[in-house]
Amino acid sequence: MSLKELFGNIFGKKEEKKAGRAAAIKEYKIDKDFIEARIEVKDLSNFLQAFMAFMQSPEIKKLIKCPNVEIVLEASTNIRVRSKDGYEGTGFVNNLKIVCGGQFIGIIIAKFFDRRLFLTSPRLRRTVKKEETPFLKMSWMVPIEPITVFLKPEFVPKFAEKFWQFVEFYRDDYPNPLAARFAPLLSEVKK
Repeated sequence: MSLKELFGNIFGKKEEKKAGRAAAIKEYKIDKDFIEARIEVKDLSNFLQAFMAFMQSPEIKKLIKCPNVEIVLEASTNIRVRSKDGYEGTGFVNNLKIVCGGQFIGIIIAKFFDRRLFLTSPRLRRTVKKEETPFLKMSWMVPIEPITVFLKPEFVPKFAEKFWQFVEFYRDDYPNPLAARFAPLLSEVKK
């Protein structure tokens, strides 16, 4: 099931494709109704912290005329994920609203797995070496495909350039060796 099937076209309008602007951006689209970026991220927690720091910076607050920006979980859905070896576990799709002074300004959609993937699959648990088990107790979220960020149109002209700069300079790595080992092998199970 694709994200569009899960959530529909969030803004209900046809998109216009544009060329990517940074190595980290898989693709982005702009039209009169929204800006959409698909970004390669290895650690969702770190990305959200960096994105919030960017949105809370004085320069961005001044640009968007917003005293307070928050990211709020709107919906979470379980998905089945499978490794190339056939191991299955549970992953998640989170729909995170970006709110500015109480007003909806965008959304982040992330399909990811975390330590619970290993807890739900006895076969997958057995593949984890004893020296790696401490990593299961850590909190981490690793996207299994690029995350999608949608932003409303009034922020496109004055905000888009700064947003692309943030994405260009943002780099991350997997939160631990266990995630680095399994993330490239995982995909959503098609039903």
